[in-house]
Amino acid sequence: MKLKIYKTFEKIEKHWHEDKLLVMPNFSELQKCMSIFRLGIFDDGGIDAHLKDGYISFDLADICERYDIDVKEIFPIEECDN
Repeated sequence: MKLKIYKTFEKIEKHWHEDKLLVMPNFSELQKCMSIFRLGIFDDGGIDAHLKDGYISFDLADICERYDIDVKEIFPIEECDN
């Protein structure tokens, strides 16, 4: 799963903000981003997402936590734009 997350989000803009990894897929990338996660993962309470001009912003760390994955192992803080 970690490799799948890495390959899906590696070229998408992302920034660490405290303990959140904010990812910003554009609208055409969004379906691919969400398709790697199992159906229903977002049903109970969903995820916080913010609609911006041309893209969506959400916390990938929160999603990975639901899979018991430490997103810092996939995207270390020092390797992401801040």
